[in-house]
Amino acid sequence: MEARFDRSAGTLEVKATEGELWLVEAVVDYWGLIEEVEAEARWQRIGKLEKRLKDLIIAGVDFKDTPIEEALEFLEEAAALDQVPNAKGSMGVQIVLDPPRKLEGVPGLFSASADEPDSITVTMKLPEVPFLEALRYTASLAQRKYRIEETEIRLGYHGNFEEPLHTRVYSAPPDLAQRIADQPVLPDANDPFAVKAESVRPFVPTLKALLETAGITFPYKADAVFDTRRSLVFVRNTSTQQELSAAFLQSLAAESESDDRLPRWNQKADSIVLPSLTFDQEHLLRVIDLIEMHSRLADQKGPVWERGALIWFNFGENEKSLHPIAYDTKITVDVSHLTIRQALTRIGEEIGAKVTIELEGIMLSPTQ
Repeated sequence: MEARFDRSAGTLEVKATEGELWLVEAVVDYWGLIEEVEAEARWQRIGKLEKRLKDLIIAGVDFKDTPIEEALEFLEEAAALDQVPNAKGSMGVQIVLDPPRKLEGVPGLFSASADEPDSITVTMKLPEVPFLEALRYTASLAQRKYRIEETEIRLGYHGNFEEPLHTRVYSAPPDLAQRIADQPVLPDANDPFAVKAESVRPFVPTLKALLETAGITFPYKADAVFDTRRSLVFVRNTSTQQELSAAFLQSLAAESESDDRLPRWNQKADSIVLPSLTFDQEHLLRVIDLIEMHSRLADQKGPVWERGALIWFNFGENEKSLHPIAYDTKITVDVSHLTIRQALTRIGEEIGAKVTIELEGIMLSPTQ
């Protein structure tokens, strides 16, 4: 995906697939995050660069009290970074080291640590190794971490790197609104900086609160919003927390589907009416297949893939040859204009089976 925002004209040009364009429209329409769309395109380009860098292998590393600057220069040459296409479409990626941190003297304030030395040395020996692994070890020995930018790899102090926020759009689980509303009321939070009359803030059940209850954290400027009109969930968070959010929402959807299946199968069993349908010495499995097919034709509600009744057998643990309901059983039965439950009950009377509703569908099992 590519995006270009013309601030003077107030237009956003986006090059993407139809599915991506729909998400872009939703994000811009709901939050107006023009910069967020631009940032998303930028991070996708950086992601492609990172994949290129992960494929680089260097012959080996042997540092002994080597100044960090020389170590990084060696890694840059060993990986031939000047021949790697960067995220802006040109050639070359540089490793840039942030300068040593100097502590400024502030009257009345004292620091527990001294200034860092002008040069840090590293000692490390590795055989043939992926470039990014060698870089990670080198950065760790220098008490730094690296971040891949569009044309460079920056080594900086841990506190200087803020993990970027991304916006993702998810389909909302069917009962998300109810889950948000049903959150337990937490104890009132006292705000020590608020005026006395406003020092108590009542708990408000929100999507963000629901996600936080699941262990998902929201750094500064991160947020989560539920668009009830479109049944969409907007989450703005770091990549790691996005993965947790996606997994949590998927688990809610799976639970909702599980909770909804029994009522759905019961409803289908009693509402779908078969056409004129009779069988004369027909194999049992063939009878059930035809009932399933006609149930799909008679069911006009919901998506095509959810229509009709799913019927299955539970023959028990005995061998089929010893069981009264054998796979080759033939029956003569008239199920014309009956509901699915009535038809299967009539078939059950012929073969000695009962009808029950399970999560997997409508089941025929031996009465004994």
